Amino acid sequence: GVWNLSSEQGNLGTFFITNVRVVWHANLAQNFNVSIPYMQMQDVRVRSSRFGPALVVETSAGSGGYVLGFRIDPEEKLTETIQ
Repeated sequence: GVWNLSSEQGNLGTFFITNVRVVWHANLAQNFNVSIPYMQMQDVRVRSSRFGPALVVETSAGSGGYVLGFRIDPEEKLTETIQ
């Protein structure tokens, strides 16, 4: 699973990468989800967090200027994802 790090404890969910967007949705809460079109992404990188290495997606100012963190386990999968 992939943890969304937007809250104090993180939320476990499912992460999809398609040809047009990145999608994450919580496994236990239907109304907690994230969908980011590639056209709105400003930066994607790996950064350290208090939860360990995390995939960080920053959106453009015009789309809200959000900074979203995702913990992908195992770490090898994170390395695969960022490539």
